[in-house]
Amino acid sequence: MSFFKDGKNTILSYDECKDIYRTATLGKRIVEGLVNFAMSAEREIDIQKAPPEAVEKFKETAEVMKQQDAIKKTIYNARIYGTGALYVAMYNEEEEKDDFTTKPTFEDAHKYKMKFTVLDPLNISGSRVDLDPLSFHFLEVIDVKVSSKSIPRKRVCVSHALEPLYLDSRTSLIPFSPPSVFYNMVKLLEQYDDAIKSIGDLLYKAGAIIYKYPEKAKLNGVIIDAITAAKQILRQKRSGEVIAISSNSSIEDFPISNLSGLIESINKLEDDITKALNDTPASILFDKSLSNGFSEGDKDKETEISIIESFRENKLTPLYNLTDYYVMLKAWDSAFIDDMRYKYSEYQDKTDSEIFRSWADNFTYQYGNLFPEPESITQDNNAKKLDNLLKAQQLGANIADIQEELNESEIFKNEMELDSPPQGMDGMGGTEYDEEMFDYTKNDSSIKADSDAYSGQSPDFKEEEHPRDENGQFKKGSGENDKQEDKEETNNEDSSEEDKQKEEKEIQDKIKQLEKIDWNKDNTLPNFPKSFLKKQGLEDKPILLKKNIIEKNKASHPDITEEEAKRIIGNALYKPELILKANAEKTAYHNFISRTDDKHSDLVLLELSDKKENYEIVNYHVIINKDRNRKEELHQNILNKKS
Repeated sequence: MSFFKDGKNTILSYDECKDIYRTATLGKRIVEGLVNFAMSAEREIDIQKAPPEAVEKFKETAEVMKQQDAIKKTIYNARIYGTGALYVAMYNEEEEKDDFTTKPTFEDAHKYKMKFTVLDPLNISGSRVDLDPLSFHFLEVIDVKVSSKSIPRKRVCVSHALEPLYLDSRTSLIPFSPPSVFYNMVKLLEQYDDAIKSIGDLLYKAGAIIYKYPEKAKLNGVIIDAITAAKQILRQKRSGEVIAISSNSSIEDFPISNLSGLIESINKLEDDITKALNDTPASILFDKSLSNGFSEGDKDKETEISIIESFRENKLTPLYNLTDYYVMLKAWDSAFIDDMRYKYSEYQDKTDSEIFRSWADNFTYQYGNLFPEPESITQDNNAKKLDNLLKAQQLGANIADIQEELNESEIFKNEMELDSPPQGMDGMGGTEYDEEMFDYTKNDSSIKADSDAYSGQSPDFKEEEHPRDENGQFKKGSGENDKQEDKEETNNEDSSEEDKQKEEKEIQDKIKQLEKIDWNKDNTLPNFPKSFLKKQGLEDKPILLKKNIIEKNKASHPDITEEEAKRIIGNALYKPELILKANAEKTAYHNFISRTDDKHSDLVLLELSDKKENYEIVNYHVIINKDRNRKEELHQNILNKKS
């Protein structure tokens, strides 16, 4: 049943506002339409000089904490009742009690559970508005109270649907705060509901049948039976059956000629409601097309963009400003920052607090584009970007920088790998410095051929083992020795091939044993193969994967499944392509890296300590080529410092 009744006062109470929202035909659209549209495009978050994992971790945590839902519902309440509030609820796990006043820092955030709670004006009805015209907080809700407890501003944000007016008393829940968005359109909404109901009644009557009987006839049993028969005919008509009547009877349909007039009235009411609401364009409220679509420079589009931008800045931004900080605290905890320290050398000498603060201070965002550019304009812009990159390459820009700019520009759907051009070459022509590129007079025997055909000798050929005479020819007898050596070498190769097969089988056996990993406790993994230990000069010790490392890795890399974790550990640990020093201070830390495809590598960070009874896994995950290059650079920097 609809809320509207004749003579209803437009000073709306809490229950009346809720009733309109729930029962009026346009109630939900008026409240939710603008909010949902403005928030339909994801925010574009950027943190200068932070790793991409920091942004991804923030987004994942925001989703877990339901930040978007909380902000939406807060604004819903503001539009329904005039005022809504978003409160950051906190529970101190160490003291096992709620905390109503603390604004946590990075150092103590780990003690608290946090969640976003949405409040309506009834929940904060004891709050007070500052009515002092000289006050800095004039017309703001300055004393927020929930269940008689004062809530500090650092933990709550109050949102209004409309701008407050001095001594505006159209709501009694928070004296002098703005009213509901429904306050000036109650009659219009009532008329709209009546018009919709009239169309329904009209369509129902369109299925009725008028049965005419003689004017002088009396309502006797025969006539009543005839009327009953007419009702049966109506049922037949609605079911699509054939209708049969007597030759002297008259049956007519109900006229519906006034339907078009009702539809015109509804269109007029929709225009009036849009004007009364003022902040939601008809294209959003009623799904109406703009007068000229979304063509470039169209005034309707410009107006709509202006409305959305104003709404985002005035209504969404304060709520994001409150909640983003608490999302950061939960996203960038010590475990995550520790993981980033191992992955990126620039964080090696910084404390957790310093890293958190640098990310928080450089955190910026912009709202997503709700009106994408036409394809033709996008193509023109991409062509200009590509042209600029080509010019930069011709001017001698670093190929790695061009590579990064190219992929970030998203000109192509997939990342592009650029080949480094020959040094000093520009297009098809040469330069006056080409002759300096390589001095052939300084060529020596340290430059090895790429194939046997280059020199006519085996790549394993050793000159010192084959003496020559003064003319450069092999001395007599050397051929006999060569044959004997070739025979021994063949035997050695056969033996080497057998050894390789044994080593490969041993490695596969050890990787297979990883299937037994229990992800809920400490695990002792298979030792390194004997040949690997001998080659690396390592002591034969068990490899330990601790439960706390497993839990930490799950928190840092929730996308890695248990099966993928087994693959990463097996591939990187037992078949490493590279073993690199990982930390200048923690000299026992080494990155074991093995490539999986053209763009990715598996990595295990392993502590090879002489002072411990085990080798211990510290971390395991997948890295991209750029991260792999950084780790190789870090390794070289550590070696250079030592030398």
